[in-house]
Formats: sequence, structure tokens, C-alpha cells
Amino acid sequence: MDQRHCLGRRCPLTLELVANVVRHTPDRRAAVLMVRWPDGRGVRVEVTDTCPRPPVSTAVDELTEGGRGVLIVDAVTDRWAWDPLPDRPGRTVWFECDVKP
Repeated sequence: MDQRHCLGRRCPLTLELVANVVRHTPDRRAAVLMVRWPDGRGVRVEVTDTCPRPPVSTAVDELTEGGRGVLIVDAVTDRWAWDPLPDRPGRTVWFECDVKP
């Protein structure tokens, strides 16, 4: 996958994570960090919010309109996870997309 494809995936996935903050976090605030690795091998996007719970899929079947954000992020990124914030309630959900030479 080339760099344009990797960077092109970043935008919709970032929007998905930020939309989840707006939908599911009472204060609807988030910090977004986007990093392109200096060696050009990929990107990492982090979205930090005040929700202490892990992100989960709530889709109950294929006809459900929502609840697929985690499934989408898992399907189109090379890595993703979430980390609880060490100093206050909240979490950082992050994903990485590699660029193949």
C-alpha cells in the first residue's frame, strides 16, 4: 500500500473516532494527534477523550445502522488499541497504518 492510500484511510477513520466522542462522551471533547513516522513507514492517529470505558462494537446484526466503528477500524488499519489515561478518567484510542515500500 502506498503512502497516499495510507493517508487517505486516515481521514475517515479519524472522523469515526471523533464522532464516537461526540455521540458517547458527555462533554463531547477530544484531543486529536496525527503523526507521520519520520522514516515515512506509516502514520499513527490518537483520539483522547474523557470516557474511561473501552471502545466496543454494539452492532447486533448486519442490519443495525450503528455500532460498527470498532469493526471498521479493526478491518482497515494495521494496528489499533486503546489505553486508559494514567492521571485522570479517560482513554486514548489509537490506530496505525503502515506504508509498504
